[in-house]
Amino acid sequence: MKLKIGVRLWRIDSKIHVAMGVALAIFRHHAPMKTCVVTSLNDGTHDPKSKHYAGEAVDLRTRDLTVEEGDAILADLRIVLEEEGLEILDERQDKSHFHIQLKQGSVEYVL
Repeated sequence: MKLKIGVRLWRIDSKIHVAMGVALAIFRHHAPMKTCVVTSLNDGTHDPKSKHYAGEAVDLRTRDLTVEEGDAILADLRIVLEEEGLEILDERQDKSHFHIQLKQGSVEYVL
């Protein structure tokens, strides 16, 4: 897993840390020759109500994936992470990433 320059790893909810590890394993399974890249955590500019600012969201780059790889990764992310109180948004069309965030009311604690 790589971090885009400027991405900060502090003050991130524990579920987001776990989601990043799960995402890495899923990326390695479906796209072994591609790199899982975190493009945003609690950094950057987002909608004022974004969960990024609270450390409750992560964006994962998708522009290097084929449609088939992206579809398979998205399906597995949803299977594994939605049970854990996370939602996965497919933002490949307009932002070239998957957005993973805590569902309302599922905050545990911030590391």
